[in-house]
Amino acid sequence: MANVYLGRNASVGIGFESTEGTAVASARVARLASLNLTAVSTRTRIDDLSLGTTSYLQARYLEQVEVSGSMEILCYYENGSLASFLRACIGGTWATTGGSAPYTHTLSPGAEPPAITLRTARDTLASSGALQRGDVIAGARVTSATLAASTPGILRLTINFVAMSSTPGAAPSHSLPVHDDPILSHEANRWRWNSVDYTARSISLDLENAVEGLRGFGSSSITGAAITGVRNARMTVTRYKTNDNWPDAQTAGTEADGDITFTSGTDQFRINVNSALIPDAVAIAAQSVGLNEESAVFEARDDGTDPPVQFILVNDDATAEAS
Repeated sequence: MANVYLGRNASVGIGFESTEGTAVASARVARLASLNLTAVSTRTRIDDLSLGTTSYLQARYLEQVEVSGSMEILCYYENGSLASFLRACIGGTWATTGGSAPYTHTLSPGAEPPAITLRTARDTLASSGALQRGDVIAGARVTSATLAASTPGILRLTINFVAMSSTPGAAPSHSLPVHDDPILSHEANRWRWNSVDYTARSISLDLENAVEGLRGFGSSSITGAAITGVRNARMTVTRYKTNDNWPDAQTAGTEADGDITFTSGTDQFRINVNSALIPDAVAIAAQSVGLNEESAVFEARDDGTDPPVQFILVNDDATAEAS
């Protein structure tokens, strides 16, 4: 098992593979807020009759290699690689409209999350401050992801993944773009669901891809990945309770579209959660100052017309993944 440590200049590059498992160069780079990489190589001894003359084992081992991990990046309207990482989470292709800046980029889910290469650079804080070590993680697919923000705070994207291989080595020479416009909680307008506006205290969009690593002859590690079950998009919203709308909607089985938009100048980031209902009981907690706080889960479905989850990014880039 490999343990990794991050320093002040940690970063991650992302590239989309044309051949699953064959590493590609990083097209975009983001700063790493956290990284948990697990590379486990297990060798199990086989006791059989192929022993040496002194009854010690000869070369008989079964090997199994497991590569998985999670990482967190901070979200920016541009120059933060958010568009690339969102495509890694849900697949699909960004569609861009607008003849001049600002441009509007829209992403809806594809059939499956794509295979990606992740190239990490983790600063070990040597005396020179130079980047010392990194990892080339090939054949990775996002199993689940969370896009979340609290008040006050910055929007963060956490992804969990399985991969075909992870090779440690010298850190890549990432060229980090200037990050000057993060997506902040106070830039959100409201959570709108069933044509009613609500002031949120926190949001968390959880994406489940039901991705499972595949194994086959000829390899001790996974040979690829496939969707094995039902994909889910669930938005959890917490607010100060001012009415009984959410509990009543949960009881009635109300289904409606929801959205929230973050805005900074001409830049925007919007999350659409369509055909969403509240599947579970609404959690209500009393605060010490006499306020009641409630949290509800809004689960999207595919109604055959609108995508269950959709991202819209507005910035000055002519293509969504330009920065």
